[in-house]
Amino acid sequence: MRHLIWLSLAWSFPAHAVLFQVGPTRAFTTLQDAVNAASAGDEIEVEDGVYDGDLSIDKDLTIYSRTGAVYTYFAGDITLSGVEVSFTGFTMTPANRAFDVNSGATLHLDDITVTSVTQATDGIGVHAVGASLVSISNSTFVDLNADSGSGAALHITASDLVLHDVTFERCNGVEAGAVYVDDAGVSMTGVTFTDNQATSANFGNGGGLLAVNASTADLTSTDFDSNIGAGMGGGMQMTGGTLI
Repeated sequence: MRHLIWLSLAWSFPAHAVLFQVGPTRAFTTLQDAVNAASAGDEIEVEDGVYDGDLSIDKDLTIYSRTGAVYTYFAGDITLSGVEVSFTGFTMTPANRAFDVNSGATLHLDDITVTSVTQATDGIGVHAVGASLVSISNSTFVDLNADSGSGAALHITASDLVLHDVTFERCNGVEAGAVYVDDAGVSMTGVTFTDNQATSANFGNGGGLLAVNASTADLTSTDFDSNIGAGMGGGMQMTGGTLI
């Protein structure tokens, strides 16, 4: 666990990144083909449309849609290990997890919507482990049902999480309806939790947010409304950590 929350404003990418374009009439019609062709520090621009298939990212990249999440859809799972990736302007409907982040990777998300997925797993939106950093801004996680899993939207373990202007709505898990953090450093500003639910009568704690073990949580302008914890903590439950 790193507990030192920081967000780099200056990317350490080369000054002359190459731009790769993805679209039905472009040289690359899939994101994976563009990622494979790119080098660390390059940019990938994605045209409007629906893209599917899993994506594995093994280099530092900036990936963004041309016109935003309203017009650009990705149906698949994205995995990154030990790299720094910026991903902007997509609506995600993953088969399992939208983003699987591990091995000290850094993931920056902006203008992302993860919606309408039922899957028996932890962290349908983002699952992060292994001293990774996840920063999310201007994004929405809605109508995610983790079934027997925990933290339907985000499941963060031994990593850092930074949220700014993020909405969690109607996300359900057996514990931690929307967000589960374990031994993690968390910073939230302008975050809203609405109608999320931890469903288990035995351990359904933290309808909106559950923070356990040595987690630290710094919450600013964060609202909890109509969340339900079948156990304890309808809006938020913190066990063994520190609320700053």
